[in-house]
Amino acid sequence: MGAPRLKSRKDSQQAVRFTANARWKITPGGDLSLPKIGEVRVKWSRVLTSAPSTVTVIKDAAGKHFASFIVVIEVGRSTLRAFCVGPGRS
Repeated sequence: MGAPRLKSRKDSQQAVRFTANARWKITPGGDLSLPKIGEVRVKWSRVLTSAPSTVTVIKDAAGKHFASFIVVIEVGRSTLRAFCVGPGRS
């Protein structure tokens, strides 16, 4: 075994996805601990609203790496109604 292979189906952007079963975690210091890779330092652009279930690490054509997280957010019914558009809706 070794490091996971980055895969791409459509373009030069390669990605590897880790689900919750892969036992990855965010360390107390804010780093990302990935299986077979180890700890990766992360420059956070925003605070996560809840615990993420999946992380996708993306390598673009320029060789830069990005991490994308899937999180569950709670949306109230009143928030959804404010954005409804159509006949007879106000």
